[in-house]
Amino acid sequence: MSGILSKITDQISGQKQSTGSQQPSSGLLHKITDAGYMLEIKEDMAEVEVAMKGTKAGMVRIEAGMEATREDTAGIEVAMKGTEAGMVRIEAGMEATREDTAGIEVAMKGTEAGMVRIEAGMEATREDTAGIEVAMKGTEAGMVRIEAGMEATKEDTAGIEVAMKGTEAGMVGI
Repeated sequence: MSGILSKITDQISGQKQSTGSQQPSSGLLHKITDAGYMLEIKEDMAEVEVAMKGTKAGMVRIEAGMEATREDTAGIEVAMKGTEAGMVRIEAGMEATREDTAGIEVAMKGTEAGMVRIEAGMEATREDTAGIEVAMKGTEAGMVRIEAGMEATKEDTAGIEVAMKGTEAGMVGI
């Protein structure tokens, strides 16, 4: 608006005419200029009022945003306390796991010692089995000898019987 007003005042004051000549300024020019300035000031004030209304609306939005941020911050604090409690539980769980792992290691060492004993027992059993096998072979050899002895005894008994019959026959002849 100030550009149009400037052109009008320039033409009225005679500063810019198509002929290029200048006219002296009059009292009317000052009135028009003052009215133009007032109009310009009123327009500027209207723009300032619109801007202030926009600023007030923006401030309301900012306050609402800040309130939402405060609520979010409170929610974040609650969540962080929950997270801290969860971390305490995780640490307690990890400690229990470490204790369980130590218990498992002790049990595994006990199992290893038990396995060593089982292996020693199995080795002793193998040695005993070998000894039993040797004894069984000795027993078998003894059985063979007993059978041979029994066979010899049978033969001796037969010989004794023959001798007894001969003795009986000799006794009869006496």
